[in-house]
Amino acid sequence: MSPRTLFLSRLIGLYCILVALSMMTRRQATVETVTALIQNPSMMLILGVITLAAGLAVVLAHNIWSGVRSWLWSPSSVTGTLL
Repeated sequence: MSPRTLFLSRLIGLYCILVALSMMTRRQATVETVTALIQNPSMMLILGVITLAAGLAVVLAHNIWSGVRSWLWSPSSVTGTLL
């Protein structure tokens, strides 16, 4: 694996662990925040734009589509991007 792949996997993994721990320790605040976010369309748009920008940054920085198993990962990547 390339150093960039290892860096991104560690970064995204650590981020997911920290967010999950935060959500588990502060359940009520998480529910209130998500409820408020769903009821505010402008905040949903802003969050969507930020998420899209972060996803595009990852794809542009780590655009590896070739390899032995690329036929397996490409459809799942495209499906995940469309969702």
